[in-house]
Amino acid sequence: MKTLLLTIIWLFTTSLTFSQNRSEARTPERDNPAERFNFENMKTMDPLTGKVPYDELEKARGLMNNYFSVMAQIPGIEWKERGPNNIGGRTRALMFDPNDTTKKKVWAGGVAGGLWYNDDITSAAASWQKVSDFWDNLAISCIAYDPSNTQIFYVGTGEGYSNIDAVQGGGIWKTTDGGVTWKRLANTLPNFAVTSGQAFAFQAVQKIVVNSTGRVFTATKAGVWISTDGGVSWTVAPSIPSGGANSAFVSDLEIGSDDVVYASYGFFTSTASAVYKTNNVANDGSSWTANLFAFAGGRTELGLAPSTSGAGQIVYAANQNTGNNRINFMKKSMDGGTTWVDITKPTGGGTTGDITNGQAWYDLILSVHPTNPDLVFMGGATHARTLNATAALVSWNTFSYVTPMHPDHHAFVFRPGLPNEVIAGNDGGVYYSSNWGDASITSNNSINFSVRNKDYNVTQYYSAAIKNIANDGYVLTSAQDNGTHKITTAPGVIGSAAFVEDCCDGMSSFIDQNEPTIQIHATQGNWFQLHNESLNTNVTVVDNNYGTFINPADYDSQNNILYTYEGFDSGGPTYMSRSVITASPLGGVYNYFTFPGQFSVSFIKAAYAANTVFYGTRNGQVYKLSNIPTSGLPTSAPAPVLIMDMATLGTNGGFISCIEIGANDNELLVTCSNFNVKSVFYTNNGGVTWISKDEATYGLPNIPIRYALFNPLNRQEVLLATSLGVWTTNNITLGNPQWAPTNAKLAHVSCDQLRYRAADHTVVVATHGRGVFTTQLNQPNPCQTVMTLVAPYDNKTSGTTTFDKTQTISATNQISSTANVTMKAANSITLLPINPTDGSGGFKVDTGAVFYAYITGCDN
Repeated sequence: MKTLLLTIIWLFTTSLTFSQNRSEARTPERDNPAERFNFENMKTMDPLTGKVPYDELEKARGLMNNYFSVMAQIPGIEWKERGPNNIGGRTRALMFDPNDTTKKKVWAGGVAGGLWYNDDITSAAASWQKVSDFWDNLAISCIAYDPSNTQIFYVGTGEGYSNIDAVQGGGIWKTTDGGVTWKRLANTLPNFAVTSGQAFAFQAVQKIVVNSTGRVFTATKAGVWISTDGGVSWTVAPSIPSGGANSAFVSDLEIGSDDVVYASYGFFTSTASAVYKTNNVANDGSSWTANLFAFAGGRTELGLAPSTSGAGQIVYAANQNTGNNRINFMKKSMDGGTTWVDITKPTGGGTTGDITNGQAWYDLILSVHPTNPDLVFMGGATHARTLNATAALVSWNTFSYVTPMHPDHHAFVFRPGLPNEVIAGNDGGVYYSSNWGDASITSNNSINFSVRNKDYNVTQYYSAAIKNIANDGYVLTSAQDNGTHKITTAPGVIGSAAFVEDCCDGMSSFIDQNEPTIQIHATQGNWFQLHNESLNTNVTVVDNNYGTFINPADYDSQNNILYTYEGFDSGGPTYMSRSVITASPLGGVYNYFTFPGQFSVSFIKAAYAANTVFYGTRNGQVYKLSNIPTSGLPTSAPAPVLIMDMATLGTNGGFISCIEIGANDNELLVTCSNFNVKSVFYTNNGGVTWISKDEATYGLPNIPIRYALFNPLNRQEVLLATSLGVWTTNNITLGNPQWAPTNAKLAHVSCDQLRYRAADHTVVVATHGRGVFTTQLNQPNPCQTVMTLVAPYDNKTSGTTTFDKTQTISATNQISSTANVTMKAANSITLLPINPTDGSGGFKVDTGAVFYAYITGCDN
C-alpha cells in the first residue's frame, strides 16, 4: 500500500531523534511513498538549505553528452544488462501508435527507465524495445500524438506528485517521423533554481493533449502551457491559475472529440482544487470557463466520455481528500460541466476501505469507454469498474488489492476500434485485457488480465547481490514496490525474475560469499528474512519496527553475522541487532546490543576485524565500533570512536551513503549522497587523515554519490554508483583522480549499489529504473574507434587530462592557461586549426599550457 503524505516537507534536521520502545510490534506495510519521499529528500538535500537542488542534476545531465572517454576511467568495462525481462516498473505513459493499421503497437514510458515500444501488445510473446538509454532525462510521465499529423508525438517527463523516488523532469521530447528520431524541445528545458514561470512549470509535465489543428496543451506545475508552432514557443493559458511554488499545479488535462479542453487543478493544500474548460469557438485556450464547481480537496482526476460532446458532454471527476488522502468525492456532469451531481464512489480493495488506500495524491485515474458512457474505470491502489455510471445510483465492482493486476494504477487506455480491449499502466508495468471493456461481462471473475512486461526492463532497484561462484548468473535483487526477486539465467544474459518476496518495497539483499545458500533480503523498516533457494521459502530473522525506512544493515560473510540498525532512545543508548546466521539448518538467532550515545545511523559496514563495524551517520560522521559483545546479549558495547567528521573537512555534514574498505581496515573510502557537499573522502591510515576526492576540477558533477567500490584486483581503481550512472577513476591515490563516466551499454540512470565477487571479478550494479547490469573487471581493453574533440566542449583551462585508448583522435579543442593535456591513439591524431563544423577557431595551445601527443597501442 501507499501511505498518505500529509505535507511536503522541505526542511529536515540532519539528526533524527525518536524514542525506542523495545516492546513495539512491527506493523506490516506493502510500501510507503510518503516515507520514501522523506528518506530520499533527507539523503540528497543540500544540508545548508534543507532543499534538494534539482537544477544541479539537470546541469549534470546536460553535460553528459559532452563527456569523452579519458584515461582516468577503468579500462575494459562494458556493462551487460541482466534484466529482469518480466517484472516491469511504474508506468504512467501509455499510447497506441496511431500509425499502426493493426492498432497493436503501443508506446510506454517508465518513470525512471525511458521510452519503449511494443509492436504487438495482444501477444504475450512480443518484446518491448527501448528507444534510448541516453536521453538527458528518462523520467517519462506522459505521451500524446498530433491528430493533424500522426507522425508527430510528444513525450513529457518528470513525476510531479512528490513520491520519494520521483525523478524530476527535463522538458518535452518530440518526434516528427513516428518515433524513429527524437529531439528535446529547447523551450521546455526546466530550471530547478526558480519557483515560478515557464522554466519552473516544465519541471514536471503531468499530461499532454493535442487538438485537431495541432495545438499542444500541457499540464505543468504552473498552469496550462500552450504551443501553436509544434513546441517551438509556449504561452501560458490566460485567466486560469499559473502561479509558482506549486500554487497552480495542473493534475489532469482531457480533450473532447469537439476539441474542448478540460483542466483540473489540485496539489495537496498548495493548489486549490478547480476545474476549467475552454469556451470559445476555436477552443484554442485563450478563453476559459471559470471553476466549473466549487469544492475543497487536492488532486482531481477527470474522465470524459468520448462518445459525447458539446452541451451533452459527460464528464466524471474524482478528488483527493487532503485530510486522509482517500477519495473525497466523485461527481458527474451530463451537460459539459454546467451542473454536477455526486455519485457513489467505489470502496474496498485495500486496508482502508478506500480504492486508493489513502494515496489518492499518488495514483488516481479515470477512463471512460469510447462508445459507452456508462462503462467507467477507476484506478487507485486497486481498480474498479461500473456499468451504470450515468444512472442515479451508480454501482461499482472493485477488484482485489493484489490480483489480477499489480496495485497502484496510473493509466488505462482502450484499444482504438476495439474498445473491449484495454491496457493498464501501474507500479508493476503494463497489463492487457481482451475483455475488460465488454459491457456484457458483469462478473469480475470473467474478466481476464495478463502481464505485458516481456523485456520491459524499467524496474527500480535498491540493491543487488551475487554468489561468489565463477560464471554464475544468480542475482538477488530488491525493488521499489515490487518486493525481492531472483534472476537465475546465465551470466551476461537478460533473464526473467522469480519472486522471493512478493510484498512491499524490497530493500537490502545479501549473499554469503563463502556459503551461497545463505541469502538475506529485507523490506522497509527492519524486516530481514533468509531465503531458502531450494524450497523457495523464507525464514524471518529480524522483524520489528525499530529501524528507518531503508534500514542500514550489513552482513559479515566471514563470521556469519547480520548487523542491522535499531534506532536509539532519547537520552539513552543506540541499538544495533546482531544475528548469528547458519546455513545448515538455515536459520538465524536474533539478539541486540547497545552502545553509548544517540546516533542517526545511515550506513553500516562490517570490518575485516571480527566483532567490529564502521557506521556512518546522517550528519556526516563516521565511527568505528570495536569489541562488539558476542555473549550475554543484550548488553552494551564499548563507546564508538569518531574517525571522520565532514564538518572538519571543509564541507557541510551530510548523509553518509557508503563506507568501502580497501586492502585493510585502515584504507577506507567514504561517500556522501547530498548535493552541494564534497562527496568522496579517502584515508589509508584509519582516519588519521582524510583527503577529499571530490573537488571542483576533479571531474565529478554535483550529484548524489550513492555507493563506492574498490577494485580488489587493483585498489587504486574505484567505481562510484551515482544519480547519473557509474563513474570511475583508475587511481584514487592521485591528487586529482580524474573521475569519468563509465556507462558503456548502461544508461544515464540512477545507480544505488555496487557489489563484487572474487571468483571471476564480476561487479553487479542495481539501477533505479533500468534493472540490474553486470560487468567484469580487468578485461581486455579494446580500442575505441574514433574520438572527436570539438570546441567549445573540450576546451581545457586547468588540470591534467589524458585522452587514451582510441584508434584515431580528431581534435579541434583549445588548450590554455595551466592545462596539461595528453592524447594517445593507436593509429593517428589529427589536429585541426579550423573547426570543420562551423568554421570557427579549432585546435590551439596557448603559451603556458602543455600538450603531448603519442601514437600508442591498445589491447587489441
